[in-house]
Amino acid sequence: MADLKRTDTRPNQRHAQQSDDLQHCTHVWVRVDSVKRPLQPPYRGPFRVISRGDKTFVLDINCKHEQVSIDRLKVAYAEDDELVEPTEPLTLPTPSFENDELSTKTRHSNDTPTGLIQPDPKPKTVTRSDASDESNDEEESGGVQIIPGAALPNVELDPEAIDVDLIHRRIDAIQGFEILQKVETLCLRQNDIKRIEGLDTLSTLTELDLYDNKLTKIENLGNLINLQQLDLSFNKIRKIENLEALVNLIKLFLVHNKISEIQNLRDFSQLTMLELGDNRIRKLENLEALVNLESLFIGKNKISKLENLGQLKKLKLLSIQSNRIIKIENLGELESLEELYLSHNSIEVIENLDENVKLTTLDLAGNKIKRLSNLSKLTALEEFWFNSNLLEHWPDIDELKFATRIQTVYFEHNPIQKDPMYRKKIKLSLPSLTQIDATLV
Repeated sequence: MADLKRTDTRPNQRHAQQSDDLQHCTHVWVRVDSVKRPLQPPYRGPFRVISRGDKTFVLDINCKHEQVSIDRLKVAYAEDDELVEPTEPLTLPTPSFENDELSTKTRHSNDTPTGLIQPDPKPKTVTRSDASDESNDEEESGGVQIIPGAALPNVELDPEAIDVDLIHRRIDAIQGFEILQKVETLCLRQNDIKRIEGLDTLSTLTELDLYDNKLTKIENLGNLINLQQLDLSFNKIRKIENLEALVNLIKLFLVHNKISEIQNLRDFSQLTMLELGDNRIRKLENLEALVNLESLFIGKNKISKLENLGQLKKLKLLSIQSNRIIKIENLGELESLEELYLSHNSIEVIENLDENVKLTTLDLAGNKIKRLSNLSKLTALEEFWFNSNLLEHWPDIDELKFATRIQTVYFEHNPIQKDPMYRKKIKLSLPSLTQIDATLV
């Protein structure tokens, strides 16, 4: 009896179940676990995936990186998704509105919130052809114009509106928006728009959102000279073009299109954020004019080499996950770099990071790396993601001991995880840790 060993009644490690699609998707929905109001959607999003763990994902939520349990996540499928094809039909959650007849949200120039526009008992119908002849009548009826037809169904537009939000309204053409005299933000997400048009008069516009439509070409934006943010993600655009006049652009989103080349960005010296994830890009090029760029997202493409990034002196975040990178190189001139995401590539050696001393987050998960090396100069490191590699040499953990402020490490799905003392050994080597894998210390 003295030789018998105690047997655990349950496994030491629990692995959350993940679908194959969840491992490769670019965007996800997040389940709302709080008490919901009547008619509130059960999910919010979709949000872009920054990195993946065994039990949690890091998501870009309102320009902040937040860690969310995979139990709350659901894959966000897009129409004509070439890489993720669900085996059975899925219905995505759609936004709901307090008033189903009207969903145009307005904020007047005096900053007095008015909520949803209420319909007149006897609304006046004005078409585009006779809008000018009826301008006096519009003033007498309160300045609200109803646009008929399939292009803009059941929507009233207030000429004084500053924010116009028309999400998921089955709009198939941009028509009738010329009455908007003060609009600054226009959101037309999740519609059926096939062409960018009818926006020439909206010179006050600073934000335009055409996410998840059916656009095939960037065009007719030349008059929007005050535009600062443009989102054309989840369309079918093949080329970056016709943006030369948008010299004040600060953020440009072109996620999940069919773009094969980075081009025509030489006029965007004010750009601080560029998102080109989930396209068909094979080479990093034509970025030298983006001297103020701070965030570059270019994951899930076909890039095989880190190059042509030397002019991006202000770059703080580089995300190039799920590509074909085999070597860490040509990053020495990125003196401001704080966050580097290189997960799910084919990297075998950690190298050439000695000059990137401001790095606080380094993501190398899902590569083919066997040893921790060349990390001693990264003293500002706070998060190190190294799950799903080939690490089996325990003394390598000491490479991180100079990062005295490190708080989070991921080493799960490496050979060292098989050690029964796995968590205790890591904590002893790195006493400043507050989280090991997805579990708080």
